Amino acid sequence: MEPAHGDYCPGHSHECAVHHCMITFDPLLDFCTDPANITFGESALLKKIMAGVMIYCRRRKDVDEALLFFDIHAPSGKRIQARYRELACKYHPDRNGGSEEMMKKLNSAYMILKEMYVAP
Repeated sequence: MEPAHGDYCPGHSHECAVHHCMITFDPLLDFCTDPANITFGESALLKKIMAGVMIYCRRRKDVDEALLFFDIHAPSGKRIQARYRELACKYHPDRNGGSEEMMKKLNSAYMILKEMYVAP
C-alpha cells in the first residue's frame, strides 16, 4: 500500500478529486441561517436606508431638478447647506437683483435636497 500524499490515499484520491474545488464554507448559507441576521430586516438602519431609497424613487425628477438648480454634482449635507446660503444671498428679495419667486424656488429645492441628503 502506498503512503498518502495530501488528504487522500492514492487509491481514493481520484474519487475525491472533485471535492478539492468545492467550497467547504458557504458564507451566504451561514448568513441566512444565523438567527441574529434574521432580525436585520427590522433594524433601524435598514429602515432608514429603505426610506431614503423610496423617497428618491418617488421624487427622482424633483431631486434631479433640485440638484441642477443648486448646481451640485456630489451632494452632501454640508455642501447643500453651504450652497443654500450662497444662493439665498443671491436671490433674497431684499438684495439687489433678488426675487421672491426665485427665493420660493430655492426654498422648495432645498427642502427636497434636505429630505434626501441632510441627516436629521
